[in-house]
Amino acid sequence: MQLVPIRKWVESNLSLRDFSKKILFLGDSNVFYVSHFVMFQAALLLPKILVIDCAIRFQLNVLVELALQESIMLEPFLEKIYIQRAFTPYQTVKAAKLAKNSSFPTVFFLAPAKQILDPEVVPEESVFLLQKLYAEFATYPNLFIAEKQEYPNPVFKGTLSLLQKSVEEHWTLWKSKASIQRKIAAVLRNPEQAFSPSLRITGNIGGRYGKNTPTLFKAHRKF
Repeated sequence: MQLVPIRKWVESNLSLRDFSKKILFLGDSNVFYVSHFVMFQAALLLPKILVIDCAIRFQLNVLVELALQESIMLEPFLEKIYIQRAFTPYQTVKAAKLAKNSSFPTVFFLAPAKQILDPEVVPEESVFLLQKLYAEFATYPNLFIAEKQEYPNPVFKGTLSLLQKSVEEHWTLWKSKASIQRKIAAVLRNPEQAFSPSLRITGNIGGRYGKNTPTLFKAHRKF
């Protein structure tokens, strides 16, 4: 099996033009780790980025380690990354509404559905808020969303198609072997180390015609 490092996959599959799109990454909790490699790439290519962290998924140490390994000066690099926390369902929706009109070239959302799916929120309200949130996403010129593919709350599954329709591309981190957690941790320590669940890109994604190739994500294009 061919092994594909996470960083090399990000560098070869996400160029500057991709950060002018609306892209959704779905998967298990590892999708948030992988999203930091995308943030790193975006911060290298863009003058600044905004990260809206809705469930304490942002890990500064990952970006710091990546920057140090590339001998990048930390202070000017980190000054390009702006963080906003959203701790309640309504804060999440409000943040999505306000960030849309900001001056940031692209906006990252980490686990935007998490707070809205809290058991204390009644199902009807969760549906209403998710519909409102996804409607905001649909009006963005570009953004990047990292979200879990499954939640215990059935409301998420019932509204997932709306989230997918709000973006131009959605990519799924396939479930893999139990060793994935250790692999992810190892890659974070050494981004050049190979990470290889056996996955494939399928479909026509931004002009890139997929074929059976080991990689991290399965891609889907909205037709």
